Amino acid sequence: MIKRNITTFLICICLSVVAAAVYWDLRSSEFINFDDNLYVTENATVKAGLTPEGVYWAFTFSEKDFYWHPVTWLSHMLDCELYGVSAEAHHTTNLQIHILNAILLFILLKYATHLTWPSAFVAAIFALHPINVDSVAWIAARKNVFSSFFWLLTLYIYVNYTKTPSLIRYLLIVVSFSLGLMAKSMLVTLPFLLLLLDYWPLKRIAPAQVDNHTPLLISYLSTISKQRRQLASLVLEKVPLFALSILSVYLSLTSIQAFDPVIPLETVSIELRVANALVSYISYLKNAFYPNNLALFYPFPRTIPITSLLASLVMLTAISVTVLKIGNRFPYLITGWFWFLGTLIPVSGLVQQGLWPALADRWAYIPLIGIFIMVAWGLNDLILRHPRVKGVICVAALGVLGVLCVCTREQTKHWRDSTAIFKRTVNVTDRNYTFLNNLGKELHVQGRLDDAIANFREAIKVKPDYADALTNLGLAYHDQNKDEQAIRQLLETLQLHPNHTDTYNNLGLIFSDIGYFEKAVGYFLRALEIDSEYDRAHYNLGVVLNKQGNRKQAIFHYLESLKRKPDNASAHNNLANALFLEGKTSQAIYHYRAALEIVPEFTDARANLDTALQHSRQSY
Repeated sequence: MIKRNITTFLICICLSVVAAAVYWDLRSSEFINFDDNLYVTENATVKAGLTPEGVYWAFTFSEKDFYWHPVTWLSHMLDCELYGVSAEAHHTTNLQIHILNAILLFILLKYATHLTWPSAFVAAIFALHPINVDSVAWIAARKNVFSSFFWLLTLYIYVNYTKTPSLIRYLLIVVSFSLGLMAKSMLVTLPFLLLLLDYWPLKRIAPAQVDNHTPLLISYLSTISKQRRQLASLVLEKVPLFALSILSVYLSLTSIQAFDPVIPLETVSIELRVANALVSYISYLKNAFYPNNLALFYPFPRTIPITSLLASLVMLTAISVTVLKIGNRFPYLITGWFWFLGTLIPVSGLVQQGLWPALADRWAYIPLIGIFIMVAWGLNDLILRHPRVKGVICVAALGVLGVLCVCTREQTKHWRDSTAIFKRTVNVTDRNYTFLNNLGKELHVQGRLDDAIANFREAIKVKPDYADALTNLGLAYHDQNKDEQAIRQLLETLQLHPNHTDTYNNLGLIFSDIGYFEKAVGYFLRALEIDSEYDRAHYNLGVVLNKQGNRKQAIFHYLESLKRKPDNASAHNNLANALFLEGKTSQAIYHYRAALEIVPEFTDARANLDTALQHSRQSY
């Protein structure tokens, strides 16, 4: 017993040390400008840390363009509470959770199967596989690693419950599963997975004993009847968990009604969705065994060749039939294969929302564990049947883990900043207009205007009506001092997208810069007519109105901007300037200080605050 415990402890230490070493460079990576801003860097509620208001906000459905996942929000708030808005801290937390998941996976499998080395091999592949880099490196993917922790914890508690059933253990299952669903609703398939575990390795669905003195047909019917009773009992046992899954789906759908991101069938047909789902299963399998050209975002295809669809359908059917045929002898194949198929169903794309990819590496975080189980226990069976190959298999397994370490370490290098991961995504995918545009925006911010324009043009070449790239191209022309070309580009964009608020806002910025304030005001007001919550248009309108000497209206729009984006330091400073000139010195001081809390090195706000304080003292 002591020897086994020492072995388990040493394996956990090895998993932790090797995974930490492989992912260590992530600590110096930055936030990226793809959802990290929405989850952390531009989310004032999250940045404020764990506050009563923030906790309430996390559990409500309003003011968030996301599915309901309050536990994930609370984890980001806790990081901000402890470390501030630190990319290093957020990356470290993601890595710590990933390492905990690997250790928990090992302990779960060992506890359920009583086999140490196959369990360790599965956990090591999981910890070191490059397909999991997105889940660890992308701060916005915290919900993936965090929900998976509760997924694995629920499985462990369930295995413990099956060995010694009790109400307390069952309630712990319910609590852990509930927390997981509140971290990410993808966990809805967990009750089905528990039924698979009942089959193997827990063997709660066992074939009935055949009595040699009973006629074969009667014995067979008796066996089937007993198995059905067992299955019915096990399904009934999980009814509360199925109810939680249904409730989670309802809450998720309710939470998105406000911003309605669901893509209609008229835009992407059900036939294309089904075809993509089938082809994606094969892509996940390919990436499991040959993780090459992994990307943050794989564009959804416009069409799928019938040959690819038929090949995928034949392959999936052949594997499923084979697994079912030999499942009695190798039951881990059934659990592993249907673990893989079943847990991917929620992200199969039959229902799509927002910017839906063809597939996503992060979605394979839990599903591929099923494939890893099939491989590990298959090798274990091979060793048992042919002991002479044990040395060769062990060396090969260590070699595979070494290759995974190298691949994962290389993959993490692409996550050092937005430019690097966007460039990587563009380079390894085709016709990826979304990330051509995103890369162009990053290059624009860096002042690399020619490169930015080239990316915007390439995005438009792929999708000629792509509003974001069209309007970003116009703004880039403006920064090249090509104002006529910029205005013409933006007006052409409005012909295609007459309600595109960013385009109206950009036109307002250009006319403001060249001194046509009345036209600028008109475009900002038009943007606000379409979207009264548009904080940038409120802020920019305030700037122009202030230049026109209309300070009262400028103050109004600065305040409206800050209601929606309270961490805009420039808005606080400009508002304070206007308030100071209006004689409202105490209010001005408040907003100068707010600006400096957000950006301590804001020199203009510092100088303005000193002036306001001096004026306040003289007034007394």
